[in-house]
Order: sequence, then C-alpha cells, then structure tokens
Amino acid sequence: MELRNKSKTTPVKRLQGLMISRDFSILLLSLVVVALGFGILTPILPIFAQKRLGIDLATTGWMYALFAVSFTVFMLPAGYWADKVGRKPLIVAGILIFGVTTLLLAFITEAWQFGVLRFVEGFGAAIATPASFALTVDIVPENRRGVAMGTQATAELLGALGGPALGGYLAEFLGFNAPF
Repeated sequence: MELRNKSKTTPVKRLQGLMISRDFSILLLSLVVVALGFGILTPILPIFAQKRLGIDLATTGWMYALFAVSFTVFMLPAGYWADKVGRKPLIVAGILIFGVTTLLLAFITEAWQFGVLRFVEGFGAAIATPASFALTVDIVPENRRGVAMGTQATAELLGALGGPALGGYLAEFLGFNAPF
C-alpha cells in the first residue's frame, strides 16, 4: 500500500484559486454589489409601500413581483443582445439601470411609480445577468469554468444573503431612506 503525500491547502489558498483573473474578480465584485443592492431593500419595501404610498399588502406583493416578471420576460432577449452588442456594455448598462431605479424608489410618491420602477429594475438585472455568465465563459479558461460558474453563483448569493441584514440595520440605525 502506497501512501501519498497530500499537501494541505489552507482556506486562503483555496480562495486565491477562485480568483481566476483580474477581470473575473471585478465581475464577481460587481455581482456581489448588485445582489447586495437587491437584497438591501427587501426588509423595508413592504413597509415603504404601505406607509408612504398607502398600498395594501396584496398590491405590494404583486408590485414587488413585477421585478421577477420583467426579469423573466427580458432574460432571453438579453442573452441575444449580449451576443450581438457585447457582454461588457450590457453588464454596465444593467447595473446602471438597476442602481438608478433603486435610488429613484426613495423619491416616489405614487403607487404606480413603485410598479414601474420595480419593472425597470428587473429589466436592468435581466440585461446584466446573461451577459455576466457569457463574459465568464469568455474570460475563464475552459478547465476552470465549472469553478468559475460556482464562484459566480456563490458571490451573487452572498450578496443576496447580506443585503436584507444590511438593509434592516441601515433603516433601523441611519433612517428609513438609508438603504436606498
């Protein structure tokens, strides 16, 4: 029986192995920020819609869901646009659209504005998402794509997990509009 000399890898070395390239690291960071931005509003949007706009909970629910409706409707065309227009322009445009609409939510005064902005937020997220996965395929060597896709999905989930906690904290201690 032959004993193998298995070198131990530290958690830091494993994390360094996930940082495939500078471009991929920048992409991951931007996806975490977008996911944080999405999640940060989760704990306050129902209260915001009800108290500031006078929207009942049922209406708030379907208006909140307009993000997912828009996201679903535009994902397929956005994949096509990523191939035709390019990955980076769509990622930048999607992040900008998402960011601006999220900021504008802090200033709305009418219920219909809430619905429109949630729909536009979903559009921004939709045009960035397939482009980001396509860019990953473009910039990551074939033998690292599985790790890269797993890392990318994990980065997005970490942002989504941290967002609600951060949003609740900001609203509680810095004021209701702080998460916007």
